Amino acid sequence: MSWASVLQPLREVPGVQGFLLLDDAGQVVARDLNSLYDDGMLQAVARRVMTLVEASKEILAGSEAWLLRFEAYAISIRRTASHVLLALTSHEANFAALGVAGRLLLRRLGEQAAQRPAPPPP
Repeated sequence: MSWASVLQPLREVPGVQGFLLLDDAGQVVARDLNSLYDDGMLQAVARRVMTLVEASKEILAGSEAWLLRFEAYAISIRRTASHVLLALTSHEANFAALGVAGRLLLRRLGEQAAQRPAPPPP
């Protein structure tokens, strides 16, 4: 599977500047961000996002999406059982289109994860 082709629809959403895809363990599995953000920084961000996701499961039962707004940009976060998607955006991004594209992408990835055979027991 080519991550570039799978994630391309997100790049077509107006205002999206880049994105990061995490697996359910919080590991970076795909990225499309400026090279200014090195792997160490992205893994630190991934840990913090996973902490937010886990904490919100208890506080906001049923929450699957968050929008964090900062002075110069916004971060859209969407989770499923198998992945977490972060999109770095401008404030003028089309968040409705991003939501639709993100849900479709994560649904597709979830279906693919469900079709993979389970690893053998240790």
